[in-house]
Amino acid sequence: LMILFEISRLKNNGYFVYSLDDAYIHMAMSKNLALHGIWGVTSGGFTSSSSSLLWTLLLGALFYIFGPHVSVPLILNIIFALLAVYSVYYLLKKHGMKNIYVLFVLLGFILLSPLPPLIFTGLEHVLHIFISILFIYFLSMRIYYNDRYFLVIILLGMLLPLVRYEGIVMVVAGSLLLLAFGKKRLLPILLFVFGLLPVFIFGFVSISNGWSFFPNSMVLKGGLPDIMSFNDVGFFLYYLAEVFYGRSVILILLLIGVFFFIGFFLYYFKKENIGLIKNPRFIMLILLLVNVSLYIVFAGSGWSYRYQSFLVALGIFVISYLVIENKKWFSVKKTKVKQYVFGTSVSLLSLYFLYQAVILIWNTPAAMNNIYEQQFQMACLIGNYYEGKTIALNDIGAVNYFNNIKCVDLWGLSNIDVSKEMRRGSYSENYIREITRSNDVDIAILYDSWFSEGDSTILPQEWVKAGEWKILNNVIAGDDVVSFYAVKPDEENSLILNLKKYSKLLPPDVIQSGKYMNR
Repeated sequence: LMILFEISRLKNNGYFVYSLDDAYIHMAMSKNLALHGIWGVTSGGFTSSSSSLLWTLLLGALFYIFGPHVSVPLILNIIFALLAVYSVYYLLKKHGMKNIYVLFVLLGFILLSPLPPLIFTGLEHVLHIFISILFIYFLSMRIYYNDRYFLVIILLGMLLPLVRYEGIVMVVAGSLLLLAFGKKRLLPILLFVFGLLPVFIFGFVSISNGWSFFPNSMVLKGGLPDIMSFNDVGFFLYYLAEVFYGRSVILILLLIGVFFFIGFFLYYFKKENIGLIKNPRFIMLILLLVNVSLYIVFAGSGWSYRYQSFLVALGIFVISYLVIENKKWFSVKKTKVKQYVFGTSVSLLSLYFLYQAVILIWNTPAAMNNIYEQQFQMACLIGNYYEGKTIALNDIGAVNYFNNIKCVDLWGLSNIDVSKEMRRGSYSENYIREITRSNDVDIAILYDSWFSEGDSTILPQEWVKAGEWKILNNVIAGDDVVSFYAVKPDEENSLILNLKKYSKLLPPDVIQSGKYMNR
């Protein structure tokens, strides 16, 4: 971790920069919450731009106490990473795993998840891993003992969806398992109610402010339908049904796999004369399979390490726990074939995730350098010359965290009107012209490729492009070229002059071009 930290600082002229601009979106919202009491990317008003309510609240609380500081998400991620690693260590040791095997599990947990790149994102994913492991363990223990961990499970159930909305899946699945296998009916009901209650409260607050029930990041990136009134609930249910129908083949294959695992465990437990509901390993496996299956069905964007890292981490923990609790199965000589099959499967999966992890760890300093050379420099330019001005952007994080500006988000994450227009399929040059004029936008800093198709663009033709910055070795930025436009005609000369003055401060690897280079 320290090696990656120092490499990135050396590449970034001594500055620490996160590997994703998204981290600064949360930080901008947390700063405005702490300083102005506003849940928004700017201090100008409410924006539902965070899909991790707890992470934004936690940063906001620390910003309120200690003041906004760029290191806060990093420190929190290191703390939660240590807590997650210690939790796995403690629970495996508690159930009898030898030190040498615990060491290998922890190495796999750290490297395959992988924790180092997640820490440097500055986002909530490490916290999500920590809370998920605790929830899956205590829920299985509750079913085993039937009289413990009542308040712990409710508390963790409330936190999971607040960390990430995907936690709703685990809360609902956990409630159903408690209802099916537990003797007391109060806990599953309370888990379900209190787990979903904070999400519904925020959803209604969002609707009352003119936004959708779900955060705008989920609506735009995840393709969820807008729920802006009770009438839209029907559209949401139709959307879920349509997803299931459109991916019915995948769903059937997943169900076959799930039933195979359940059948195997039922056969094994019966053979060993072990009661089904007396096995935490069974509950853990079911929760893991449910989460993996629903992710495969609903994820339209493919595999992304930061969204699915908690599944890898949970898989490592659950498989390790299964091995501990089935030592007899692995030690009997006549089960050599089973051991080889199990060992080969785990080894191949580990090699695949290790390959992915090595690439991610290797690319982390480069990703941090990308953000430093692009979004961080954009923020510095705005801070030097456009503080308090109205700026049109498509990457809104660093610019809004480091500065106090009026922001028009032309990609819709912090602008509900743009989001609606994009989702209606009517986003056009005329609309962009109208919204920038009505908001009195001075300049725009954008990726041209996001607003172009072939040789045509929907950016207003009267805008004057004053220059471009191009970064090399791009691994994370939305585009390697960012363009600077004078939206108002009388802003052209000042924008060219400001870019010219700031050009001396840019990192030497940034390739500059455009009008301002010829002045």
